Amino acid sequence: MEADGQTSIDALKTFLKGKQTVFVKPLEGSSGQGIEKYTAPDWTDMVAFASKVRAVGKCVIEEGIVQHPRMAELNPGSVNTVRISTLIGDKKEGIVYAFLRIGNGKIMDNVDCGGMAARVDLVSGKLLTVAADKAGNTFTKHPITGTEIIGFQLPYFEEAKAMCLEAMRMVPSMRYVAWDVALTEQGPTLIEGNSFPSHAVPQFAAHYPDKIGILPEFRAFIDI
Repeated sequence: MEADGQTSIDALKTFLKGKQTVFVKPLEGSSGQGIEKYTAPDWTDMVAFASKVRAVGKCVIEEGIVQHPRMAELNPGSVNTVRISTLIGDKKEGIVYAFLRIGNGKIMDNVDCGGMAARVDLVSGKLLTVAADKAGNTFTKHPITGTEIIGFQLPYFEEAKAMCLEAMRMVPSMRYVAWDVALTEQGPTLIEGNSFPSHAVPQFAAHYPDKIGILPEFRAFIDI
């Protein structure tokens, strides 16, 4: 639901009924900044909770997603989303790249909040590379769970790709979009589409030991 400084307690009660976890996300902003996680005990005092929500201003309140158990084995502290980038290019259209974003001790997997990312093989759905963060650190195993990163198999990756391609065709005016997808036991769930996604994640040097980078992958779609 959308909320702001005038959101009523009744509206919050209606939305929160039956829910156990929600995230409050400012409507303006990026990179996971300002997002807060709340669980059912936090809104036992609905007046106090409503005050917190109103203080954020214009925001979105979203129900928490329970990720696939396999994804939780990698990192249970955040929902680890797949970023799948689609491009309607002059030469062809389709998926340019995919990365798994992995949390590292915080409630978000965003690399601007201390998370890391690893490249996903577009055919097999397995992680191709070490994970890397914005500080230049690389990881062969997750530092909290010890789960091996290279070769990690993403569940429902084919379904996730199909979902993003369908979304791409629904908004053809947005030729380049990076879709964030959560993988659950029931299949993929689309979180959001980013029309101006991070330039950092697709260019981490650790993911391109050939020192060429991602440019050839874009050149397959457009002349640059």
